[in-house]
Amino acid sequence: MIEDEKTVFISYRRDSSRLLARIVFQDLRENGYDVFRDVESIDSGEFDKIIVNQIAARTHFVLILSHGSLERCNDPNDWLRREIEEAIKLDRNIVPMLFDGFTFKDAEAFLPDNIQKLMSYNALSVPLDDQYFDAAMSILRERFLKKPDYTIPIRPTSTQEAAIVRQRIAQAASEPQPTEQELSAEQHFSRGIARFAAADYKGAIAQYTEAVKLNPTYNKLYYNRALAYQQAGDIDQALADYDESLRLDPTYVKPLINRATIHYDRNNFKQAIDDCNAVLALDPDYAKAYYNRALVYAILKQIDESVTDFEKYLSLVGEEDEHRQHVETMIASLRVQLKADESGRDSGLLTGLFFRPQGQSDAKSESGDSEGSNLPGELPASSPGENRGITKQENRSLQSVMVAVMLLAVLAIVSIIVGLLLRPDATTANDTSSANQFTPVLAIMVVVGTVLFIGWRIWFDIQRRAQQDDSVVSPGFSATAATQRTMIPESATRPPSRPSGLPSLSAASESTALDMMYEGATRPLPPPAFIPDHKTSLVCGLATDVGLVRSNNQDACVSFVRNVSDYEDLPNFGLFIVADGMGGHHDGEKASSLAIRTIESEIINTVYLPLVSGRQDAERPPFSEMLNSAVKKANVLVVEQVPDGGTTVTAAMIVGNLMHIAHVGDSRAYLVTRESIEQITRDHSLVQRLVELDQLAPEDAKNHPQKNILYRALGQSEVLEVDIMTRHLPPEAAILLCSDGLWGLVEQQDLLKITTNYEPQDACNHLIALANTHGGTDNITSILVRI
Repeated sequence: MIEDEKTVFISYRRDSSRLLARIVFQDLRENGYDVFRDVESIDSGEFDKIIVNQIAARTHFVLILSHGSLERCNDPNDWLRREIEEAIKLDRNIVPMLFDGFTFKDAEAFLPDNIQKLMSYNALSVPLDDQYFDAAMSILRERFLKKPDYTIPIRPTSTQEAAIVRQRIAQAASEPQPTEQELSAEQHFSRGIARFAAADYKGAIAQYTEAVKLNPTYNKLYYNRALAYQQAGDIDQALADYDESLRLDPTYVKPLINRATIHYDRNNFKQAIDDCNAVLALDPDYAKAYYNRALVYAILKQIDESVTDFEKYLSLVGEEDEHRQHVETMIASLRVQLKADESGRDSGLLTGLFFRPQGQSDAKSESGDSEGSNLPGELPASSPGENRGITKQENRSLQSVMVAVMLLAVLAIVSIIVGLLLRPDATTANDTSSANQFTPVLAIMVVVGTVLFIGWRIWFDIQRRAQQDDSVVSPGFSATAATQRTMIPESATRPPSRPSGLPSLSAASESTALDMMYEGATRPLPPPAFIPDHKTSLVCGLATDVGLVRSNNQDACVSFVRNVSDYEDLPNFGLFIVADGMGGHHDGEKASSLAIRTIESEIINTVYLPLVSGRQDAERPPFSEMLNSAVKKANVLVVEQVPDGGTTVTAAMIVGNLMHIAHVGDSRAYLVTRESIEQITRDHSLVQRLVELDQLAPEDAKNHPQKNILYRALGQSEVLEVDIMTRHLPPEAAILLCSDGLWGLVEQQDLLKITTNYEPQDACNHLIALANTHGGTDNITSILVRI
């Protein structure tokens, strides 16, 4: 019998992580774990019956996360969110596994309060390369799935469910091992989901297209790409992808629903009804199909059928449905139309006049696939002679026409009267010829009078219609702007709480494969202890040296300090940057110099000058975000202006007793106190990843032949992920920024000794000298700031 501590529940998002979940499942099964995976064959209606019970029956809850995994968690009914909530409530041993360069930062905005706790669990970042994946799985088993120190209460599976559970496990175990090509396709699929959620539809199309090349038989790839094409405005290509998705799986209802909306928008009403009928043949309780078919029936003036479908829709959805009020209004309006048709009442002088008003976009969320907002649609045109209503804009247009007609009629009458009065033979009453001339004049006046009467009548009719309530549809299904709707597509809107500035993808998913491959186990830093405000002065030292081997210095550094004590008591300010350039003979110099000048200029203009001028901007983003933006701007300029160069950057901005750090590469920042020195940045190097994966001992990293290989630096790609952190600074602390030419040659205990026993400038000079004493194999730079 398998011990309780070797029981695992695997939770994942079915569409974007199904293959990742499969390989984790297979690895754990091969190593003696009793694993239950939420396989796709479990219906959502069985959630409470099977899923919750299996979470309660198992010690470990392994959560597979990749780009796009958590963006639906604002929906309380989302299945992944419910599983996470249940695991937290039952106090399972939760192990988030972060795939494809995913970080919690990518989805933090989507996590509601009750699952924010998820971010406090230790997470294992897993590469997808075979060799390193095996190493990561070994870490999962040996470090994360050990029996916890406390007892996790296990609720045994009931006898009646045991057979179902065995069947589910056997089904999952029988699935074939995913191929490398399939896994790569899933990565692109996952990135496409993230791009779509960030409204980058062209980026989503590119990712889905790469996935299609690798896995051309996966129907949901075509469906998701069709959604992206639809949002990008390429309706023909969207239609082609819906068709291909249905060719691969004719039972897939979502592309049928969305294809119906395209036919509807293009006035292809028969095809739209056929698609809705096909959906209902597959699922007789599919509410959206009734709604959409009802709209088409209404356009075709099949009133009874439209009312029946709308009523069926209402019977299938809840009282809180977003379309309910609109549908009830439509039903009432259609019934008015039906009575008008039965009584034979004329619907007005404008019968047969058609206008095509703009409709409103409607979307309805459903979990399961990556879906985006539907396209703004139009109420389809009716057939010739069909009566439609008049919007306010159309009312104004008709009013302008009527005004012009009446003015012309008045001018005509005035002209005739004036002409008659000026005729010399009109004064003789007995002049027979003159009398005969009045006959056509009278006829003209009668015609003009008739035109005026008709114009007045139409004007009156327009005014009467304009005064009608917008929620009422006039006879002839004259829908007003409030009741005109497009069909409901099968797509989901972006979560409402998503902030506009949330990054969509990390650099890992765009720049280099290394940024996905070597991530090791991570642990969240403990929250900083509260430190009261204290007025300090910043004292800075700075030194840089070419070293004993290199012919030129590709390091660059800058320090800017403002200490102040005045009436307004503004905080002290400091900006300190170290950059270590890489590239050809002068490319590294150019890259590092350009980077620090750009960052310094951006921070001075966006942070420092507004700070000293006393400008208070309520819309100002946090200082850390501005520092992040400055580094990313520097990266873009390095890519454009120094194409063969690159650079690391470690920047510290101090405002009062808060320090904001931006870090890319393997230069470092240390926090130094009298008793200790703490490295607060993480090297973005290959050897550091190997150390974190327990593939390399820390003492061997210094001499590793690939120690200089960086997987993240400025100049590699226009997409850059920057490590950002904020720390409270304790009194009498010091900050050391340095390039690898220093920390690679000087031990940490020597760094601590020198930085705590010398003034900042003397300390920097001593550090440079010590590094040269140890060989000076690289350029050496240090900045020491004492609080």
